[in-house]
Amino acid sequence: MKTKFFFPLMIAAVCLFAACDDDDDKINVPSQYKTAFEALYPDATRVSWEREGQFYVADFWRQEYYAEAEAWFNQETVWKMTVTELSYNQIPELVRQGFQASEYSTWRVDDSDMIERSTSDDAVLYVLEVESGRQEYDLVFDPEGTLKVAQPHTNKHTSDYITW
Repeated sequence: MKTKFFFPLMIAAVCLFAACDDDDDKINVPSQYKTAFEALYPDATRVSWEREGQFYVADFWRQEYYAEAEAWFNQETVWKMTVTELSYNQIPELVRQGFQASEYSTWRVDDSDMIERSTSDDAVLYVLEVESGRQEYDLVFDPEGTLKVAQPHTNKHTSDYITW
């Protein structure tokens, strides 16, 4: 009697897990995006692609930082930014000094990123995600360690950094 229910239940479970397969990473990336990416990052490894709204995003391993990164390209195949996940110790000394001199110096650094953008103003920024108790903030520093923005952390899209 138990086997009458067991096998149909197993088949239903297999179908359910197959339906939940995340194949979003298997997208057809036009060759011009791959060419543009390879021109910027010829030594990149572990490259995979995804779509984020209007952008093609290359997720890759950035050996010079020993870190994961994302390169963002718009619909015209123009590179807009690269976000590289860095450890706090990889953040430039001036940025760490700026953080230590800020009102948030006692907060715990949860995450840190380097944002390289195609804009002429603030082309490189460092974002420290900090927390204290239940509060979380994103602190944005320029390479000289000047705190440019301090705002509550939200789960905003990474693409927002393009226009910051």
